[in-house]
Amino acid sequence: MAQSKLKVFETPAWFWQEQSGRNEDGATFARVCHPAKAFIASSGERYTSMDELAKGLCKMPRTTFLHHANSSKNDFSLWIADVFGNRELAAAIKQEKNPVTMAKHIERHTLP
Repeated sequence: MAQSKLKVFETPAWFWQEQSGRNEDGATFARVCHPAKAFIASSGERYTSMDELAKGLCKMPRTTFLHHANSSKNDFSLWIADVFGNRELAAAIKQEKNPVTMAKHIERHTLP
């Protein structure tokens, strides 16, 4: 069996530490997640930061948005809470049914 010539490089820990911010309460939260924890939309788009998600929401097809945010679930809210630990923002967007309004909430909470 031939060995693969591909090398896998780990992202240094300092990268993730520098990609963090603080919310209004002063709690630290990540701004960029590890690629393994990216949000993958049903249409195939990948988001590794809340900034990318906010931009993506503004041009996301309505069917994709409704697949992830509907009366029975909100995958965006869960991802933000679980991956970034920003429960305040997750609660703010949990019931939101408009992608542009959701993007504005995210932008307000992630400004430096």
